[in-house]
Amino acid sequence: MSVLAIISELGSLFKIHDRGTIVDSAVFRLHYRWTGSALFVASILVGASEFIGDPIQCIRNGEPASKPINTYCWIESTFTLHNYWYPDKDNDNIKIYGLGQENEDIERRTHYYYQWVPAVLFCMGVFFYLPHGIWKMTEKQIVDKLLQGIDSSQIVDDHTDKMNNITKYLKATHGLNLNWHFGLIYLMCEGLNLLNVSMQILVLDKFFGGLFKDYGSMALNYWFSDELFAQDPLEVAFPRLSKCHFYQFGGGGSLEKLDALCVLGQNIFNEKLFLGIWFWFVTLAIISLGSLIYESVRAYLPAWRIRIIEGYTRVPIEESTKTFVENLHTGDFCLVTLLARNLNMVTFRDILKNMVQYNNNNNVVPKGIELKETTSF
Repeated sequence: MSVLAIISELGSLFKIHDRGTIVDSAVFRLHYRWTGSALFVASILVGASEFIGDPIQCIRNGEPASKPINTYCWIESTFTLHNYWYPDKDNDNIKIYGLGQENEDIERRTHYYYQWVPAVLFCMGVFFYLPHGIWKMTEKQIVDKLLQGIDSSQIVDDHTDKMNNITKYLKATHGLNLNWHFGLIYLMCEGLNLLNVSMQILVLDKFFGGLFKDYGSMALNYWFSDELFAQDPLEVAFPRLSKCHFYQFGGGGSLEKLDALCVLGQNIFNEKLFLGIWFWFVTLAIISLGSLIYESVRAYLPAWRIRIIEGYTRVPIEESTKTFVENLHTGDFCLVTLLARNLNMVTFRDILKNMVQYNNNNNVVPKGIELKETTSF
């Protein structure tokens, strides 16, 4: 199967273009549907390029190194000399960063990461999907089950019956706080999204030896710097050329150290990939923080609840409806807004009106309403 075919199957698996029932916010979907899927695709691309191409090619004494040396340097990692220029920083000839004669005064920076990049990208994608998985198990397709058959193209009587079924279910659970977990766990999952993207920045910083946390900001400083020989943070974190020591036994049985110069062609792609990841993760963390604050405020501040409901109805609501909305439990309000996201404004107005009438008249509502099973979305 080709790489493009694999990507196509992956996109189908995670439903990148899915337009089914909406049970979360647009920011929530940025995490699992777009970021998670993009990381899985990146993992496949990087992994495929490593297996198909030559991720490392070493040179010794001006000649291509043997396969054992290439394999050893790929497995055991390579290194560069930190803040070191060859032949020197002020020489007018060609200058190579990170390579030269070793001594005790020069810090050696070892690069352990490159063989693990595909696995790390895959694990990152899994963690971006986890909050969504928790929310799906909590939500249990209740919204999807309630929405079955609610469509303006339905026969009027059937449509009315199904709409009344939603009203009865909401009224049956209203006041009993049976849906308390909806609001609480949804906010928890929003918080997990923020925690996940923040922790992944720190984990990647550890993975790259402390070079990721400020990777994007340092790149911007470098691009706009007037210093002629400033360090390129992309080249520091993802060197194209690095050194490797290979050990073998000599003719007399003594251990010999062989120096090799290694070309890491994969890092040309890695440096740009993780630069994009840095900018996106920082942006996503800021957006997620705003979303968490918004979701928390709208759940507990009555004034915001009214504005949100009026945003769905597109008209000002009556005082009795305002009172009803303000007194909804957090979980019930969360469920109502999820329904509103999936209904047209006319249908939602009717459901909200019926709920208020049930509440005001204190009618007895049949218990044990059964919701038909439906396929996973």
